[in-house]
Amino acid sequence: MCSKVNFALLALAFAGIVANCQAATLDQRILGGEDVASGQFTFVASVRLDSAHVCGGSIIGARQILTAAHCVVDDNNQVVAADRVSARIGSLNQFASGKIIYAESIAVQPNYTYISNDVAVIQLSSAVEESSKISIIPIATSADQAPAVGTAISVAGWGEQSSGAAPYKLQSVAFSVASEEECTKGFPEHDESTFCLAHNLKEGSCLGDAGNGVAYNNRLVGVASFVVGACGSRYAEVFVNVTHFAEWIQTQL
Repeated sequence: MCSKVNFALLALAFAGIVANCQAATLDQRILGGEDVASGQFTFVASVRLDSAHVCGGSIIGARQILTAAHCVVDDNNQVVAADRVSARIGSLNQFASGKIIYAESIAVQPNYTYISNDVAVIQLSSAVEESSKISIIPIATSADQAPAVGTAISVAGWGEQSSGAAPYKLQSVAFSVASEEECTKGFPEHDESTFCLAHNLKEGSCLGDAGNGVAYNNRLVGVASFVVGACGSRYAEVFVNVTHFAEWIQTQL
């Protein structure tokens, strides 16, 4: 279905992997990332399966978290039971603080298949309460709200570090919007439903970073989907284009 290049989905295959990584030290940054300061990325959520972090997510409504579809489906491509899924919000620490809210239902984009249309909305069982640590980010709904090629973008998540461990504290990583040519070098199937972000070699997203939100001008423009090759490879990373799915996403709000 894909090119000869290896595609690596960013969701953790087993939730227990993260639960055993609390010993990570502060000098083991996520592929070149930096600690996020309090008050930054307040729309970010830790999407959890069986109480352990598996993916990132973004708070897009009072009761809605936007994430990658492959984060909430099993090996048989079936949506996991909602009572297994929760979100930690309002904390930079994936293991503590903030608030845990459980899912009530999960909607996967109807045309999702493997790496295509990789977006889902988690409906929460109770509403979030906005504060200095929790915010709702509106989604981008038109192409003119997207960043231009070369724009610097920072993305935050709790994905696997270069040491193989997972950070307890939210990390941000620097990217820039890749050109169409650069995107198709690693992902020839790229179309208007996706865009790519370039990064320095041995930096960028890794396991546990799927679903991370891309914000630009205080709007959500992208959702982390997959990397091409190994984490930190020379290829630009692939993100879901939120504007392409805005109409479907809005039906879930």
